[in-house]
Amino acid sequence: MLSFQSQIDDMDSLSRVIKLTDYIEAHLPQCFSLEHLSHWLGVSKWHLQREFKELTGLSIGQYSTGRKLSLAAAELADSPLRIIDIALNYGFESQEAFARAFKRHFGISPKNIKGQPLWAQQIKSQPLTRAYLECYAELRAITPTVVTLPAAEYLALPATLNSIRHGSNDFFQDFSALWQSFGQEVSALGLDTSMDRYYSMEFINRCHHETGLFMMLAAIQVEGLGVALPKESDLILFQVKQQRYHCFELTDVFKVKHFLRYLFEHYLPEQQLALVEFPVLWQGTEDGKLLGYFPLIDDLSGEALPVGLSISEQLIQIPDLNMRILSTQLPFSLSQVSERLVALFERWPEVTNMANGDISPTLNQGKAVLIGEHGSAQFSPEHEFHASFMDLNLADKSTLPNSEVITLTAASYLKCQLQGTLAQIDFALNYVYNFYLWDSPYYHVRGHEWISNIKNDGEHYQFELWLPVKMRNGRKA
Repeated sequence: MLSFQSQIDDMDSLSRVIKLTDYIEAHLPQCFSLEHLSHWLGVSKWHLQREFKELTGLSIGQYSTGRKLSLAAAELADSPLRIIDIALNYGFESQEAFARAFKRHFGISPKNIKGQPLWAQQIKSQPLTRAYLECYAELRAITPTVVTLPAAEYLALPATLNSIRHGSNDFFQDFSALWQSFGQEVSALGLDTSMDRYYSMEFINRCHHETGLFMMLAAIQVEGLGVALPKESDLILFQVKQQRYHCFELTDVFKVKHFLRYLFEHYLPEQQLALVEFPVLWQGTEDGKLLGYFPLIDDLSGEALPVGLSISEQLIQIPDLNMRILSTQLPFSLSQVSERLVALFERWPEVTNMANGDISPTLNQGKAVLIGEHGSAQFSPEHEFHASFMDLNLADKSTLPNSEVITLTAASYLKCQLQGTLAQIDFALNYVYNFYLWDSPYYHVRGHEWISNIKNDGEHYQFELWLPVKMRNGRKA
């Protein structure tokens, strides 16, 4: 137990750090020297540096630079000003120096943020608040346990929510409404199950960096209960595979926002871990605590690509194309990427095991499967549940009755080749979507994903996946 004097010292340190962060925030984008800040606070430079790092996990320079660049990102996204004007306004000597600092901090070029206010909101470094700093020491003290949860069947109600990590004021209201609706549905079914069967499940969509939207499920494990869904119900039954999780115990639900900030800004980089697969599970306990289950793996940066995955170094350039499509929407119960692919291959077997035709040198007889909803205004968690059979042969309507003709605008695509079992392909696809694209020369943009040259030999599959991307350095691909 800390002595009374130690507690006073800790309070003095926290008050001093909060005073310093308030001072930095009030004077942004101006940055002060360490000498100026230490003199202003009346402590030595060494003591101030050590104290700030201990209580925040950041150096003073990292924090002030991150906040300055975050304000610049917001202005880039909303302002008609040129990049050079913003660079000079924020104290950089040139546009090139600003771009280097911006890309080093956020991983993308300032050009990519122009006209993207939601994306700027998602990537920004949040101000340090008293509430977060008061939790920080407690969060650092959490040692997760590693557990394996067996494969199980769940009954769930899905909803689209705004991320709590980035200041969504309505998250808890929407989250409570989801669970209230789910509770009514479960009661109507007459299910009487213990608390340890209930979970909240979190699925991230393809381009949540643009929107902050993700899919949350209120769920109950129903393995062996033989549940039959009523007609016209929004409930879904789905499987979650056996998975290894890092389980973190939080003292209460209102620390989730602070925990997620700590997890992604500090814990994962320090422990060299990565979040590649989903879902993330949350579970309340009878004593009011909250368990967070994260399927973390060793950070794959610098490692070889997963088995069965190869990624082309050159982008595919596709011009404006007119095509005939027949669209469908897959049920949310197909929660795994591989499950959705198998459903599509079975629905449209004509795209599988075809010899290459001459309509396009890179497409099987001009046919492919497109992932995504045509004409959608933004990416959403439902994006990957929309799919279309595509045929470039517009003249022959007989192959696609009830189809429509659409035009896809020219775009650049990253070509990924995948082969292996469904389990291998599922992991490789999640690696591409949730890990590779965050640390590659490209970032995912709104548009359709193409699946072509599909081959199936029993338990093994082979196909090409084309992802719409842009280069992070802002140059045209």
